[in-house]
Amino acid sequence: MFRRATLLSSLVAVFALIVGQLIAPLPYATAGTSSSPGGVLRTAQGRLIDDTLASNTWRSIQVTGVGSLPQTGVSAVAVNLTAYQPAKAGYIQAKASGAAATGTSFLKFNAAASDSNFAVLQVGQDGRIDVLATSTLRLLIDVQGYYTSGTVGAGGFVPVSPKRVADTRLSTSSPTGRVVAGTGKSFNVSSASVPTGAMAAAVSLAIVSPSKAGNVRAQPEAGSSTPWYAYNSTSVSSVGTIVNLSSDGSFKLYISDGTADVVVDVVGYFTADSSGGSFHAANGRVFDSRTTASLTVGPEETRTFQATGTAGIPTGGVSALQVNVTAVGGVKGGYLNLFSDAIEPLSSVLQYYSGATNSNAATASVDANGRMKVANHGNAPVTVIVDAAGWYESAPIAGTPAPPTGLAMTPGGEGFTTSIQPTLSAVLPQAGLKARFKLLDQWGMSVWEGTSDPTTTTIASVNLPIELDPVGTYQLTAWSEKDGIASATSTTTAIQVEALSATSPAGSCVAECELLDVSLDRVPLSSNTQTIIDVSGRLGNLEDYTDILFSARLSNEQGTGTLRMSNPEYLPALKPTWTGSSKTAPALFTFEVGIDDDGRVRLSYSSTAPSSSAFLDLTAIGKRSWLGTPEGIEEQAGEPDEFAPDIVNYVNSASQPSITAMPREFTAQELQATEETQQRATATSARRVHVDLDQSPSNRRSAAPLRRDPTQKRRTRDPQDPSTASHLRRNGLELT
Repeated sequence: MFRRATLLSSLVAVFALIVGQLIAPLPYATAGTSSSPGGVLRTAQGRLIDDTLASNTWRSIQVTGVGSLPQTGVSAVAVNLTAYQPAKAGYIQAKASGAAATGTSFLKFNAAASDSNFAVLQVGQDGRIDVLATSTLRLLIDVQGYYTSGTVGAGGFVPVSPKRVADTRLSTSSPTGRVVAGTGKSFNVSSASVPTGAMAAAVSLAIVSPSKAGNVRAQPEAGSSTPWYAYNSTSVSSVGTIVNLSSDGSFKLYISDGTADVVVDVVGYFTADSSGGSFHAANGRVFDSRTTASLTVGPEETRTFQATGTAGIPTGGVSALQVNVTAVGGVKGGYLNLFSDAIEPLSSVLQYYSGATNSNAATASVDANGRMKVANHGNAPVTVIVDAAGWYESAPIAGTPAPPTGLAMTPGGEGFTTSIQPTLSAVLPQAGLKARFKLLDQWGMSVWEGTSDPTTTTIASVNLPIELDPVGTYQLTAWSEKDGIASATSTTTAIQVEALSATSPAGSCVAECELLDVSLDRVPLSSNTQTIIDVSGRLGNLEDYTDILFSARLSNEQGTGTLRMSNPEYLPALKPTWTGSSKTAPALFTFEVGIDDDGRVRLSYSSTAPSSSAFLDLTAIGKRSWLGTPEGIEEQAGEPDEFAPDIVNYVNSASQPSITAMPREFTAQELQATEETQQRATATSARRVHVDLDQSPSNRRSAAPLRRDPTQKRRTRDPQDPSTASHLRRNGLELT
């Protein structure tokens, strides 16, 4: 019995995957696009198109100025999409005019049927949208409203815990009894924590057991007509939409033919004042079960997924998403629920059917960590896809300052690239505020968080206290803060640190350095070992260079690892180059290390999980000479070099680059010897050099690079020279 059940589950998953190819899988999750600044909801009417679309051909459609839509100031448009009698099953994609296609879909349709869906579509700078259908069909797009571009005021969104306010099948429901064509039925949303005077509500409607196929629409009691949504007579039809409300929180629902029961779930409302969160259009996929290990969401399974930090949606400051939910190829029917509550509420967003592709628009809140849950209430696995059309900011609190603008990262710090330790800055809405910053890497993980001091101007900045990978991609988020109350977030698009460095007025190289881009062989890491890496045959002439800058990627560390890089002439570094874990994501970092006369560096590694197979990928991205030979420095040749202890058990390598592992544990005596060497180094260096105090650091930087006779010992360096102190620190030797 167990084997038959396992086989059945496998066949179901394969069937769902095959049917799922009707919708192109996207990498989980897509980068997507997002517009900024955000806006608020406004009502409008108009038909954008009623025409035949050729299969798989993009059609440009004018939005602004059509019907009651304004000519400018439109960031997104809320519409009803209707596919009328398509030649075959397929889906409709849409995007802002001129934007790259992300593969997200807004309406799934079946052959020879009429299907409708609500959608929020991002509008291009030219006031147009682009639409594509995968089958020849007649397309109707009717406007229900639009989102402003950067306007703060009435129409902001406030999510609520999903609440079922009516189910006309139940005698206890208000109202109860089937809706009859031509007469309509009134529903009130006040019981779902929607305040009196709210402008509109985000709802999920289910048309249950209709006596015949028809259309449904919802509008205020005394309001103007709104678009119709098509449904058929053989199934439950789901409609996620925005409904304008009367002043008492009610709306009236009409159907075109026969009778039907109706279920109404409320997920949020739009304010009549400025207390709600503004909307930002986006376009990208946030969840696709086909990219997970199980391929599908199982029967009666609830799956949690990260909904923010992707598809152009920031990690923080998000209250809810506007999405399109799709169920593909289940062998049995069921329904999906989308929520963020700890306990699943009584609600639904999509009814799906055996062997079919079904979709519906939905507005769903996220939890404090930006996560969302999808629950499959069916008797078989089903493929689930969630595409984002936009996101809503967290509703502001009374007294909350406006968010900052002008977020930027500017080059700073000293190194081979000028973006190793940049400055983060933002323009605050008024003086006397703080700015809270968060920097995320390409995996959406927080790299650094910090707060600026209150400023008497509107410019806030902080110097990043950590080093960034000079070839990484980062996202910067900031808040305005006053008396502990933070504003909504402002978020930049992806910042390429490499590009930032390339545009630096100061150039990418300082202190007699040369940029490189040389990948070295992968280094396997074993706990309590030392490895000598010979780079002399890979990095060109190293005669005048004593420091190498590496970009590192450390992977598969299952415990806590500690990496130390140092010049083999010295004892192993006391200060770790890196420490941490790379169990969930690779660790990216940069470091600068001195090389010995033979072009070698030492790698020392230890781990709390000795059995893990960690490894290190290194790319040499620069090499630097010493800052020059300042006048007044005298060398006394022939004295013993206290900086060059013997390397125990080192196997001499060939002239070509090689890696030689030296398995042995570090001893307390070695660490003690390192400290003693540090003290001797300071005293010895002070004895054998003389410093001309009139030589400023700027003059030293401009001096000619040090050129050394390879037959002679390395020149001694002034311990008071900032470059020498920096070099010693990089190699684990601190000046006292």
